[in-house]
Formats: sequence, C-alpha cells, structure tokens
Amino acid sequence: MRMCTCTHTHTHNSSFSLSFQFSKKDGNVFSVQVGTKCIVVVSGLQLVKEALVHQGENFVDRPTSPVSAEIFGSFGIVFSNGLIWKQQRQFALSSLRNFGLGKRSLEERIQEESRYLNEAIEAEKGQPFDPQFQIHNAVSNIICSITFGDRFDYHDSRFHKLWHLLVEACHFQGNLWSMASPAELRSSLFFFVLKADFLFSAAKVQAEIDSVIGQSRQPAMSDRDSMPYTNVVVHEIQRISNILPSSVPRVTTKDTILAGFHIPKFWRKISIDVTQIYKLGGNTWWKRACLGEQLVRTELFLFFTALIQKFTFQAPKNETLSREFRMSLTFSPLPYRICAFSC
Repeated sequence: MRMCTCTHTHTHNSSFSLSFQFSKKDGNVFSVQVGTKCIVVVSGLQLVKEALVHQGENFVDRPTSPVSAEIFGSFGIVFSNGLIWKQQRQFALSSLRNFGLGKRSLEERIQEESRYLNEAIEAEKGQPFDPQFQIHNAVSNIICSITFGDRFDYHDSRFHKLWHLLVEACHFQGNLWSMASPAELRSSLFFFVLKADFLFSAAKVQAEIDSVIGQSRQPAMSDRDSMPYTNVVVHEIQRISNILPSSVPRVTTKDTILAGFHIPKFWRKISIDVTQIYKLGGNTWWKRACLGEQLVRTELFLFFTALIQKFTFQAPKNETLSREFRMSLTFSPLPYRICAFSC
C-alpha cells in the first residue's frame, strides 16, 4: 500500500481528481496523509464489495471528530456506533415506514408534487431559467408533507430563506439527507440535457413515455418495468453524475486484511470510492445503507419521467453548459440555465 502525502490545499474538484489519479498510479488501496491523519482510500468494484459486503462487520463503525462529537455526541444514525446505532437505525426505519415509506400513499404525494413542479416550469414559458430552486422545493416538499402534513409554496419567502441557509450550511458541515435527493434530480436533469443524443436518445426516452404512459395520466412506479430504456437512462445518468466524492468515512472494528494489506483495528479513517456503487444496483447491500434510498429512487423516477413527459429541455441559444461542478459534501453542477418547451 503506497503512502501519498498531500502538501497543498485542494479546491473545487481537485481532491476528487487526485483520488482518481492516485488509484491509477498506486492501485485500488492506498493511504493519504492529511495533516496528522492517515486516510486509507479503497476503490474499484471488487474491493469496494469486499470491504462493504464480505467484510462489512470489520468496516461498519464511524470515526469521531471534535465537530461531530460536539454536535451529535453519540447519537444519530450517521455518526453513532454499536448498540446505539442499531437501536436508532431501527427506530428511524420503523418511523419512516409509519410515515408511508414503501406504500402507495407516498407515491401519490410525489405525483401530486410533480404536478406543482410541472406548473412552475410551465410558467417559465420557454424562457431560460435556473431550475435549482424549483427542484429543491419540490423534493423537500415530500419530506415536509410527510413530517409536517403540509408543503411550501414555490414563492414562500420563508422557505427561500431557509433553503439558502441550508445550502450555505452544506458547504461547511451539511445534511446529506436533505441535500442528496434534490442534488440527484438536479444533476440528472443537467446531464440529460448535456448528454442527450450523445450517450442516449432523448427522443427515444420521450417515445417510450408516450407509448407506455401517454399524456393523459401521470407516471407511476408500476410503469418502470415496462420502460427499460428510460430506466437504463436514469441509472446511467446516476453513474455518470455521481453526486458523492466518497462514502462517509469509516474505522475498522478489528485488525483487517484487505487486498493483502494489513489495516489495524481502529485505523483512523477508511474512505470508500462510491463511483462503483451503481454497478451493483445501489447501496442497499451494505450494512450502513442509506435509509432514504428507496424514497430517493422513487422520487428520481417519478419526477424525472414526469418532467420528460411534459417538456423538451434544451440549453439556451448561444449558451454552453459547463461540465465543471461544485463540491462541498456533494457534487452539483455549477449554476446553469435551461429552456423547457411543452411537448
């Protein structure tokens, strides 16, 4: 296992690029010395599966940091460990199910919100606009309607202020639960416009939607199995526009051998490259899988399909969409504008 020492500050997308360069040069298991901390980085499909599935118990715990200890203590399902983590995870999962996770009622909430989102985009009348806020508002309203029993109007000034505060907080510490799902949908729409007719046919997606769903009703999850091309496009966009640079760090619970390398018990941080996850169908197969993954997958399919059903998206005339991205806790496109024309 090679040791790579970071001696300068990385900004924007450079840390992600460096990780990729190190893996190409030093292999799929390497360590990086960042200040006083040594971080082991694991990448590559087979090694990620080996670490998270076959040796999942050895890599299940989270490291502690002064910031997380001060904010969360030993609580919360992200940074807690052991029995407390198991109890709180089970409580969170049962609560989500009580709120409708996996039930038809939740799908109906998403369909209702997609109507509001379509109306907001229709109001742009084909003029260039940044879809960022509408998408964040729409996806956030699903959680709000579940927990508060109400949604926020797209013109609600209080919600605008709250949203901007959350975005700023995400750049420092953030909340993956509230930011990841909108980032997935916004990135997917961006890459659909950017990659259309290069990696896939936008016309073919719309033709499949017209054939299976038509224009008289909204998309439903029961349509997904009858729409193989659209389903492949959604998954391929997720793979290309991966929104996380790495998994939440882990520590080893005991002395572990991975790819012939010895990683001691309580080794400070293990960072997992998540770019391989979509090749294995998501993250439901590891022990600390995201509790909201089923919800995110449902939202992504229903919102994305409903948008492509009603609109043709294009870059504004004489404007080029940038492939650069902004990185905080998640990757997201730089601010961009698109035009939406009714089908």
